[in-house]
Amino acid sequence: NSLIESGHANEAIFHCVSILNIYPKCVEIYRLLGQALLESGRLSESLEVFSQLLSVLPDDFTAHAALSEINNKNNQLDKAIWHLERAFESQPSNAFVQDELRKLYTARDGVPPAKVRLTRGALIRMYAKGELYQQAISEALSLLESDKSRQDIKVLLAKMYSLADQKLEAVEICSDILSQSPYCYEANLIMYEIEQSKIVNGTDSLYWSRLKEIDPYFAFVNPQQSSPLNVPSDAIILDKPLYTSLETEEEIPEWVRIFGGSWSADGEESH
Repeated sequence: NSLIESGHANEAIFHCVSILNIYPKCVEIYRLLGQALLESGRLSESLEVFSQLLSVLPDDFTAHAALSEINNKNNQLDKAIWHLERAFESQPSNAFVQDELRKLYTARDGVPPAKVRLTRGALIRMYAKGELYQQAISEALSLLESDKSRQDIKVLLAKMYSLADQKLEAVEICSDILSQSPYCYEANLIMYEIEQSKIVNGTDSLYWSRLKEIDPYFAFVNPQQSSPLNVPSDAIILDKPLYTSLETEEEIPEWVRIFGGSWSADGEESH
């Protein structure tokens, strides 16, 4: 991240690829790879990476903001607006996002909007943050009736069902999500937590395996450290490879460019 911020995007790409060779589904590194590719002007590769990232984290703010920027540069105004609206839903008070949305609306409509309206997705998230689970569930179901493609809303709905102790409904929604996006982080997490609540001693599971692939620190989660965020960063230590610019400035490896395929199925991939 510091390399990207200091303008050394190619070196950041090199280290991202090095880490992904060891942890090929580490979502945090995948996000950084997308950012580094965007900073280096490699729009098509960045678009590919961020698009695949959304199959794991469908409401990821960074991915939606980046995809909006990329689509805007590619003169895909409607797509740029759609993705920035999703970013706005995650952070409705973000002044920069509001300003950028106004610019995109003005470019589309020819006149600036009086204000950026609160979307239904943003309203659902407001209910969720206020622990108004039934209101959030009702709004989410209504939105999905008109747009069944909103995986981010399905994930939010599953989370609301789980928090409202409606486990059967949560499992049903998660199963639907995972049939399309097997590595969706939140859906796997919900299924894992429900599974563990029914098992006294706990067992290794498909959801547990996926979570460890998405976030390697999940391997260290235990009753004392219930979240990967609580695991010490030095639980995983990798050798830092010597940066060689020619390996990254020409083209990143083919397996990274088509990396999205590895999110669609379980098992080992060649890379």
